[in-house]
Amino acid sequence: MITIRVPATSANLGPGFDTLGIALQLYATFNVSESTEFSIQGCPVAYANENNLFHKAYLHRVHELKLKPKTLSISIQSDVPVARGLGSSAIFIIAGMICAHLLHEIPFEMSDIALAASLYEGHPDNVCPALYGGLCASLIDDKKIITEHYPVHQDLHFYFIVPDFELLTSLTRLALPEKIIMKDVVHNLSRLPLLLRAIEKGDQAQIDVCIQDTLHHPYRYPLIYQSESVLAILESFNIKGTYISGAGPTIGFLHQGPIDILPIQEKLKHLRHEFKLIELQLDTSGTRYSKL
Repeated sequence: MITIRVPATSANLGPGFDTLGIALQLYATFNVSESTEFSIQGCPVAYANENNLFHKAYLHRVHELKLKPKTLSISIQSDVPVARGLGSSAIFIIAGMICAHLLHEIPFEMSDIALAASLYEGHPDNVCPALYGGLCASLIDDKKIITEHYPVHQDLHFYFIVPDFELLTSLTRLALPEKIIMKDVVHNLSRLPLLLRAIEKGDQAQIDVCIQDTLHHPYRYPLIYQSESVLAILESFNIKGTYISGAGPTIGFLHQGPIDILPIQEKLKHLRHEFKLIELQLDTSGTRYSKL
């Protein structure tokens, strides 16, 4: 029996588009064994087949390693919602690829999985924090992964408003413009290093300024139902440093010190869709696995 546990992630953090991500203490666990008949449990019926992303990633990695695939029995226990901007795709890809190595007894380093999973998904912003934990900036250069950890102030709290509807990354990618304006690029580039420093210091005022984005927020917020109302509610509680988690529709924000969730949640109840405000702790362990 193989067991693989992967944390959720929140990518971009405003100006760190396709580059920056944090790991969170919300997990998906996969128990896998070889079987005579393919089976998958613990996921919606629509995903309980051989097109499941875990299985597709497993087959992809097996093909890369020039191995013969095995028939899998897969059991999934996940608290990470699908297509909400909390890294569910990266979780399944990472777990499937690690399974390929463990099941076929092929030694590997986390850097091997980081590269393979990032190339498969197209970018490393979710993959690297999910593998290594913490706050990471990452890039792919000439089929190599370069990633760097950044410190997070102990008084910073991570909050997320998770809606009851999905938003596919493929759709949000289509919403992005083919050409971008130079001042928008400068806007993000100037904020990214200062944001990382602000997160290290726990500087709320600087976070509120530097987490602002012009490359994807203006095009993705309109795809999130009632996002204007959600942001207005947060503004009424003087919460300004908001960002779209991943491709959305989850909206995140960082806050120095804890906040009272209940009055904000009470206002969110009056919206047409259900929006749940949760706090998640930073995960510093990353992906863990075992084989019995």
